[in-house]
Amino acid sequence: MVIHLYADGEEVSSCQLSADNAWQYTFTDLDQVREDGTAITYTVTEDAVSGYTTSISGSQEEGFTITNTKTPPITRQPVPDTGDRPADS
Repeated sequence: MVIHLYADGEEVSSCQLSADNAWQYTFTDLDQVREDGTAITYTVTEDAVSGYTTSISGSQEEGFTITNTKTPPITRQPVPDTGDRPADS
């Protein structure tokens, strides 16, 4: 899975998470303020993971946690025979 880091809405970095890095990464040496003295707001996103729903919690102060929850498959229930359909010939 690929995580993207944004500073005030502009992508500034990304990383690949895997079992090799224990599904964790820390972005370091990040500027806290712009040249004009305004604070930078950091956010993260994740590329979609097929079959999973992603939720992101936390903040730049406490750190972000990304949770992927397996999406249950859509199952079709059989339509009961109510006698309204014509019989197959």
